[in-house]
Amino acid sequence: MSVKIYRNDKEIEHDLVRSPSIEIGGSAYKEIINAVYEIPYRKPRAPFHSPDLVEDDHERQYLMKRIDDCIVILLAEDRNSRRAVYANLYPSEMCKCICLVHLFLRDQKLYINEYYRSQNYQRNYGYDCDTACMLMEKALGMINKYCAFEVDKVTAGSITVFCSNLHIKVK
Repeated sequence: MSVKIYRNDKEIEHDLVRSPSIEIGGSAYKEIINAVYEIPYRKPRAPFHSPDLVEDDHERQYLMKRIDDCIVILLAEDRNSRRAVYANLYPSEMCKCICLVHLFLRDQKLYINEYYRSQNYQRNYGYDCDTACMLMEKALGMINKYCAFEVDKVTAGSITVFCSNLHIKVK
């Protein structure tokens, strides 16, 4: 299986519809293995996508709090650090889909890489994109408020998602 880089939602939808069906737990799915895509950054504002489960919203709040630890690394230790990474250790009986979030600064831009175990395109994709933009917005706000790296403000770089299994449920 190779990695495919998707440039837009239409490419993802095209491949999902054409992928073979598999059965998991009595349900049929179509899936893309090892999908990579960028989320266009936009300032978060309502209306937002709704979470599929209440637990998804709790997990989002957990991730929003954990980003502070990454900012401390960027601010206090080394602005060029590659160590501003956190694993999603949200305490839940459910298996978490977002596994890892990685932030780094280059050329006055903040970049975020997110690593997903699994993502349901129909039920969580929009919500997860909103969450990524919220994480970027919070991190940019903290960096620009508490740190004077240079004269220019830090701006948004790319938000890149590496997804092991991007899928839709077909029945």
